[in-house]
Amino acid sequence: NSAGGTYNPNFFWLEMAPKGTGGSPSAKLAAAIDEAFGSMDEFKAKFEAAGAPGARFGSGWVWLVVAEGNKLAITSTPN
Repeated sequence: NSAGGTYNPNFFWLEMAPKGTGGSPSAKLAAAIDEAFGSMDEFKAKFEAAGAPGARFGSGWVWLVVAEGNKLAITSTPN
């Protein structure tokens, strides 16, 4: 856990977009999210639920991935 406690936050902040450069996903990604989850709001709710306390013991990550059949899916992994 000590290594994960150091690596994970550093990795997280490196992956964040610089201030002012974030925003809506591309049209292609937005369409894929709508197809897989129904809407951006539903995607956000499911993404947050996958990382909520009780969904995973200890710490970890939640990922939006391209799964079998080129469909988007939400998964989580420990540290």
